[in-house]
Amino acid sequence: YVRNANTQGVADHFFYFGNPDDVPFAGDFNGNGMDSISVFRPDTNQFFIINALGEDGGGLGAAEYDFTFGNPGDMPLSGDWDGDGVDTIGLYDPVTAVFHLRNSNSAGFANIGVAYGPPGAGWIPVVGDWNGDGIDTVGLFRPDTARFYLRNSNTSGFAEIGVDYG
Repeated sequence: YVRNANTQGVADHFFYFGNPDDVPFAGDFNGNGMDSISVFRPDTNQFFIINALGEDGGGLGAAEYDFTFGNPGDMPLSGDWDGDGVDTIGLYDPVTAVFHLRNSNSAGFANIGVAYGPPGAGWIPVVGDWNGDGIDTVGLFRPDTARFYLRNSNTSGFAEIGVDYG
């Protein structure tokens, strides 16, 4: 279900894509300025990326990209890691607290590895362009304190920005 506003209400559109246990994630995977919904299949570590939402109420069709990346237990995310205007995939390993980021939507090794946060802490990964330079960087949300820890670079290290929420 997709809503075209940040207000309460019913969905503006709904679509079918993936399997019941797939994990959805969004991104602009073709650089056209519009995000689409894609899925990560945890049991096979497969990404299924689609570039268009399609007809309301129907299936989205076949994925433009279908590839394996990561390890069991990784959490999918997407972002524009190199500032080229195209979102690509990444994974966060909550056991080791390492982000594995890729600069193309294909199988292969991570282009960037970022050790960030305490391993096994149960923190939630977040992605955004925190300083407006066009490059998405990783961050973590700590649910027990309602605090975000953000970085302005995709390098290992400590938080450059701390933000309380709530």
